[in-house]
Amino acid sequence: MHRRLSKLVWKQGPCHLIEEVMSNTAIQQMYKQGPNYVGSWQAPVLNANELLGPLVAEEKIVFGLHAHAVCTMTIAKIRKVYNKVDSKSIAKQLGMSSHENATPIRIAHNSAGHLSGPARSLGGVLIGYLGVRTFCPKPVAKTLDNVGGTAALLGLIAMTRDVEGLYAAVKALVCVVRSNRAAAIEMDRTRGYQMLAMLFKKKRHLLNSHILHLTFSLVGTVDSGRESTTIPNVTAFEDLLCDLGVWHAAPCDLQRSLYEHFHDLIIESGSREYRANLKLMRDLGMVQRMLHILRDPSLSDATIRVLAMVLGTLLHNTPKPIDLLRFGQFVVALLPPHSATERQLNLEAESSVPVYAEIPGDNTFQFVSARNVKLRNKLLLLVLAFVQPGNCQHMCEELSQILGHDWVMLFLQPHLHPATVVLGLRILILLLSNASAMSKFRDGVACGGWLDDTEAVLQNRMGVVLGFNVGGGNSKMDHREVNVDVCHTPGFTVLQSLLPKHTSTPEIYFLLISFLLYQPARDMPKGELGQFDMDNIWRFVFGVSSGQNVSSTATKSDVCSDAALVILSMVRAMLNQEDKAADCPWLLDYPITIVQFLLFLYHHVPAFVPVAMSADFLCLLASTLFPYRGSSEAESEVITPTEEYKPDPVSEGFMVVKTSEGQNGVTGLTTHPAKKFVIDLMRVIIIDSLSLPPLTKGTSVLDLLLEAAPELSTRTQQREFQTELLSILMDHLLAADALLGEQAALPIAQGGSYMHLASNVFYFAARVVDKLWQGVYHRDPSEVFDFIIKLITQAKRRPQSGLSMDSIYHCLNRAILYQLSRPAYTVAEQMNLLDALHKLTSNRTVVFGPGNYESEFIGCLVYCLMQICEEEKISSMFARSTSTPLSRHTTWHVDPMDIDMEADIERTIRSKTPDPSDGHALLVTAARRVWEGLYVCKKPVIEDVFKVTLDFGQSKQQGTPDLMSLRTAICDVANKVWLNYVESERKGLLGEPLHMTSQLQSMSSKLVRMGSGMTRLVRGRQRKDSPVRVVNTSLQDYNMWTYTHVSIVRDLVDMRHKQHQQSQEHLQQYVLDEWNDIETELTRERGVWGPPAGSALDKWMLDPTEGPSRMRKKLMRNDNFYLQYSYKQEQESWDANNPRKYKCPVSYDSKLYFERCRREMMFERDEKPVAVESADNSDSGLEMDYEEIGQRTARLLTSSQTPKTQENDDDDTEVAPDLGSDSQPLSPGVSSGQASSGVQTTEQSQEQASPDNQTLLRLLDEGEKIRHMFRCARIEGLDTFEGLLLFGQAHWYIVDGFTLLRSHEIREIDCIPEELHDPIIPMKAHCKCTSKRHSKFAYEDIREVCKRRYLLQPTALEVFSADGRNQLLVFPRKVKNKVYERFLSVATAITDSAHQSVSGQKRNATVEPGTGLLSSLMGEKSVTQRWERGEISNFQYIMHLNTLAGRSYNDLMQYPVFPWVVSDYDSEELDLNNPMSFRDLSRPMGAQSGERLNQFKKRFAEWDDPHSETPPYHYGTHYSSAMIVASYLVRMEPFTQHFLGLQGGHFDLADRMFHSIKEAWLSSSKHNMADVKELIPEFFYLPDFLTNHNRFDLGTKQSGVTLNNVVLPPWAKGDEAEFIRVHRQVNGDTPPYTCRLFKQSVSSNIASAGMWVPAI
Repeated sequence: MHRRLSKLVWKQGPCHLIEEVMSNTAIQQMYKQGPNYVGSWQAPVLNANELLGPLVAEEKIVFGLHAHAVCTMTIAKIRKVYNKVDSKSIAKQLGMSSHENATPIRIAHNSAGHLSGPARSLGGVLIGYLGVRTFCPKPVAKTLDNVGGTAALLGLIAMTRDVEGLYAAVKALVCVVRSNRAAAIEMDRTRGYQMLAMLFKKKRHLLNSHILHLTFSLVGTVDSGRESTTIPNVTAFEDLLCDLGVWHAAPCDLQRSLYEHFHDLIIESGSREYRANLKLMRDLGMVQRMLHILRDPSLSDATIRVLAMVLGTLLHNTPKPIDLLRFGQFVVALLPPHSATERQLNLEAESSVPVYAEIPGDNTFQFVSARNVKLRNKLLLLVLAFVQPGNCQHMCEELSQILGHDWVMLFLQPHLHPATVVLGLRILILLLSNASAMSKFRDGVACGGWLDDTEAVLQNRMGVVLGFNVGGGNSKMDHREVNVDVCHTPGFTVLQSLLPKHTSTPEIYFLLISFLLYQPARDMPKGELGQFDMDNIWRFVFGVSSGQNVSSTATKSDVCSDAALVILSMVRAMLNQEDKAADCPWLLDYPITIVQFLLFLYHHVPAFVPVAMSADFLCLLASTLFPYRGSSEAESEVITPTEEYKPDPVSEGFMVVKTSEGQNGVTGLTTHPAKKFVIDLMRVIIIDSLSLPPLTKGTSVLDLLLEAAPELSTRTQQREFQTELLSILMDHLLAADALLGEQAALPIAQGGSYMHLASNVFYFAARVVDKLWQGVYHRDPSEVFDFIIKLITQAKRRPQSGLSMDSIYHCLNRAILYQLSRPAYTVAEQMNLLDALHKLTSNRTVVFGPGNYESEFIGCLVYCLMQICEEEKISSMFARSTSTPLSRHTTWHVDPMDIDMEADIERTIRSKTPDPSDGHALLVTAARRVWEGLYVCKKPVIEDVFKVTLDFGQSKQQGTPDLMSLRTAICDVANKVWLNYVESERKGLLGEPLHMTSQLQSMSSKLVRMGSGMTRLVRGRQRKDSPVRVVNTSLQDYNMWTYTHVSIVRDLVDMRHKQHQQSQEHLQQYVLDEWNDIETELTRERGVWGPPAGSALDKWMLDPTEGPSRMRKKLMRNDNFYLQYSYKQEQESWDANNPRKYKCPVSYDSKLYFERCRREMMFERDEKPVAVESADNSDSGLEMDYEEIGQRTARLLTSSQTPKTQENDDDDTEVAPDLGSDSQPLSPGVSSGQASSGVQTTEQSQEQASPDNQTLLRLLDEGEKIRHMFRCARIEGLDTFEGLLLFGQAHWYIVDGFTLLRSHEIREIDCIPEELHDPIIPMKAHCKCTSKRHSKFAYEDIREVCKRRYLLQPTALEVFSADGRNQLLVFPRKVKNKVYERFLSVATAITDSAHQSVSGQKRNATVEPGTGLLSSLMGEKSVTQRWERGEISNFQYIMHLNTLAGRSYNDLMQYPVFPWVVSDYDSEELDLNNPMSFRDLSRPMGAQSGERLNQFKKRFAEWDDPHSETPPYHYGTHYSSAMIVASYLVRMEPFTQHFLGLQGGHFDLADRMFHSIKEAWLSSSKHNMADVKELIPEFFYLPDFLTNHNRFDLGTKQSGVTLNNVVLPPWAKGDEAEFIRVHRQVNGDTPPYTCRLFKQSVSSNIASAGMWVPAI
């Protein structure tokens, strides 16, 4: 060893020399142990209870140094302990003598010397004695463990009054927790972070960004030394950062910084660590917590923006279904009532306060908030981001499955702001991006999910706690309901009713067009670019400008037919608002633009052609030209159009069905400029369909359009529509030379051919003639005749041959007969008929040509000509039943507009009889000319039809016979032919539409519309026997149910928010109670901030915990003493002026305490800032403040409690006997509490109490499962506390203040009306207290469970715990045995041992000694045998007897009984060897003196009850009662309160109070015939009850003696402890005489006394 001076100075901490390369894991674990680790790395502690294995093998540690392994020696001691060589070497090195024996030398031993392995050459390090100091580090962080731990640091935070102090205190806490593992563990164990959050709330006005960042550091989310980004301390994160109420109202918008921090923790969700953070925040229910914060109207836009970002991240990708459901319901709750509209709100207005628009409705004023609209839109933007094509498709499925498609359509309602509607439509379109979703939406499947959990509102319950329902605040049921059928209404049907209400929003058209073509919805145009025109359509839908070619892009597009129907419904809505076009120019432009775009699609998008030719599209396209009816939407009318004739199959006549033309007076089609474009589109579609092959099944395009009309359209409107459409088509076909084959100027549709044109055109001509005969075609019939003639002419010019002309000639014949059968009463009618006859003559080569060989036509034509030539009265079809001669005129096809009733028709016919002067001669001449032409061309046919020869009777000069001359020969045949033809026409016109409409039936169900605003197919001429009233779900019904559902969800969200607030308030109160306990410890006597000595004003009370031999000696502080015995100045002055018989109970110390507290309160209130949140923010009076201060003279944190009000909740009064059931595990985040029903008003909910069901969860261990739950009543003295008994997995609980209804609903007893509550103990009033007791016990701590009686009924159990806490529980009669068996099944520590038993013997042993041989051989001992053998003392024996007799400390009416033992209370010294010093234990107290015994016997013998109700008795009182026990212990709490309760709230007269032990003995043994009381156990072990420590004013006796302490006998020397010692000695265990007396008398008399029930 060499010695050399060096200037080097360093600090050497603990170190180890290891001959092995360390792994990264071992190094990390060593670093976590910190600099204060003491050990050799063989068993380091990772967490509180987790031990690691060896980090380094023992043999690899060569050397170790630690300040703890330092010893002080001398040279001489080194020589003695080690060897002489080492001592000389050390002495030489230090320059000392080898025999030095005084100078201390420090040696650091090898701390690894004790480890196994090879011999270590290094045994220590010589430190010496010059310039070197050794010490064991003791940092502040570890020192605090001995002076309160983290509670002291929390106390520092509580005492701060400024920002600097708070920052310093929080900084100290952060440093200690991060450097001291024990402190961190303690914070987790005691839920210290919740207390810190509560303190932050109280100090909210002092918080700033620096303190927030310190909190981040405390939690561990901001730590530069950590590479990992995961949240290290979940408990601190949940209690501090996730408690958003701490930071919500903090200054400087700290909450925004907090939310930004949250966003940073979860933004990179792709990495594993960030995914862990994301999962943790979801599990902690951050989505629901943030939704509660969003309800605050004071949130800034910047804060809402950050909150939305965090919500978006939490809900994105794979959210929890409950989070998504709550989010969806929260957005629904932001919708306004249906009577208020948001459409006029200006969201661009900048304002620091919410903007409200006042909207009148229903004689009231509705207010809608612009803030709600903005918030709703921001949240919908989140949903829009979820369903974007680039994101996960799983989100679309989640939204559809959890919320449903109908949730999105809630944001398309008519009264909502356009911005909300646009967002809702964009979301819906993206959700329907795949075929499966589209199919479900179309069929109304996967809807209604957003209404889940609404039964909580409808059934008025808040949820489920511990497997049982938690009731709401209102007992009345909600009469609203959820209509699931409405939720499953087909989606596009609803869209066609909602979107027409938003025709003024151009963005909707862009979105619908993009949806129509399955194009991605690009960014919405803004400003002028947002105008809806063709240029913007190209730009928004196809992404090109109008100058570019869009045909190539459009050709590849697919088409959504349902979107086309929605677009057409909006077109119809705009066409019905043409009266507003002056104020809204877009009403003129938008429909035209849409129809033009549809026409473009028809020409350039092949996929759109079949859609345009579908029945749905054509029917809705036709309906756009029809105005809405003015009737109410709820009205369901006959589907039949107005003034329509219906065939009656019973009679030959017809029935007229009359309906109104409409309340709005509109009888024609729309006059909107877009009408021309709509008809043009229909013309193009029909013309294209003519080139297609005829349909073998289904209905042609022409028939679909002709028979399509809205449900409530009038006959006039249908006639006008069909007439205009047919006329345009006729003109177009003629102009295009449709029958010229390939030379025709008609387009050929895809799949069509020129060869199909002729047959389809002929079919069109037939339909025109049909409409002519039906009276629908309302123009000149000659136009139809000319149209057919021109078609025949074109057909003859057709280059191809082989075209059959039969059908077109049949149409021509029908048109001719229609014209000739018209009435000719007026000149105009005669001129029309004359013109028709002339046209027949002019076109006789075509009409009578060889191609027209229809014989029936010839016969009918002859009949008509013959009728024209005759001058007969015109008869109608109505006259046929009266045998009136038939005429050529038919009336079933006459326009009903010209006739009203049958009588009017007859009257009109009579008034219009032809007059020769009206041109009848011209008609006859023209008819004869036609006959001549017919005869020339069709003579053989005429002869064949009428079966006559036309050569007879005619002159050779006249080539044509006169028609009238043939009348007799052909009249009958002509009549028959005509009637057959008319009947065939009638059947054909009525039967053919029936066949056509039957094919429309399958399609019509898809077009069922709700109300007059929605279209339905009119089934053409489909008619039933009589008008049928068709009832469907109307739009009004759908809206009514939707508004009801929204209101239910809104109430549900409000109810949950109230529940959350109540849960937070209860948690705050619970944490505050825990903090008060900690604060009491910190400020108690000899505490950290407490006084060095106790105050004389401190008050104590007896702790019910039992010690050895069931003695209760422990006293605890009575914090409520000065609240119960408060001093009042006015009361003192009143008592001085008005003396009363009984004085109010008061303590002499109350006045002193009041004066001291009043001074301190005034000082604190003036000096410190207010840090207390009050519910009503009202100033309290002096007395209220005095009660809030309580009994503490110094507080670290002042708090106020909100008084509770009672509410009437429930009417269920009966509970099932066994209510046990399994429940699911409970997590700490579960929130349970009662709340008022969401349907009641705000004022009603504010009047109700704030329940604290959270206690049930707070009391349980994390993950606890409740197996069984029973109602019970806990007995404590004279008080009863009804509550619940819970059996968990490893613990059982007693919770006061709650009950379980028959419906398994947990309710707070104070909130149930008394008349509705069935208490377990009906004879005793429920003891209501502000602080309810909640106890928790382990099964392994149960020592014994005994059956007990209460109020003389076997309904109680007494459970004895190992820690001395005993509970006397009362149950319903049928439940007690079940609970007893449950206790025995879970109590694992109960042993059948006499030594460990509370009763002193085995459970099945008898009290008296056993005499059987078997019991003797088994060694069974009764408690009496054990006492006789000296195994237990007299006191223990008597206490065991009381226990066996069912007596309990918990019931004053069955309090343990001890005998009077001493009878000498006058001697200065008690002679224990003198028999006269003791009471005669062989006799009861009533027989201690012979004179007194004779008086009792005389009373028994002379007893005479005139009513014979009371039998004779000796003693009128009992030896033990509640009053006797309370009078003995009146000077000690809580028995003072029991005494006052029995006395009516005041002390008894001083002369009757327990004042002297001697007087009590004389009263019970000699003087008082009504007094035979015995003693209580406290006389033998508790001296405190004999002293008036509480300084009660007990009054003054008549002798002038003021009552204070109990007067003791002389042999007690004035010392209460000496009295107890002597009394215990007398009762006890050493004097042989006393033991003999007890052995002879006590066992037989006291044991029986314990079971004795006197007869009164």
